[in-house]
Amino acid sequence: MKFTSPDIQGISKYHLTFTPEIPDNSIALRKSALKACRPELQKQFEHYICWGSCLYSWKKLPEVQPVEGEFEGTTYKVECKWVQLVDPKERDYFIFLKIFFNSMMKSLKFEQIGPKVFNSKAAHKLEAHKI
Repeated sequence: MKFTSPDIQGISKYHLTFTPEIPDNSIALRKSALKACRPELQKQFEHYICWGSCLYSWKKLPEVQPVEGEFEGTTYKVECKWVQLVDPKERDYFIFLKIFFNSMMKSLKFEQIGPKVFNSKAAHKLEAHKI
């Protein structure tokens, strides 16, 4: 993937640290805490994708300010530490692309049927075959 903007060097990977700590197996709690922090994260990154304890963004920021968000009465502080610029040949790059395209399909209201995705609103009826 090549970027046309000179400001974009590639896909930057950041490691997320939660305070209070959220165990790696508490996926739903991590998502909820990140959702509570979304407005602050968007101010810094504009567009980003989170996966597990990683955040991927087009932006490579020299310093990321910690953000806070409240979920179920607990205030979570999220710190993002830059890890690396993801090489297009690495597994993380393909993970990013998969998450990115899946989120696009979800926002377009496509539905997954097997390995393919479809727009059920644009379905065509085949009366001759009763489908």
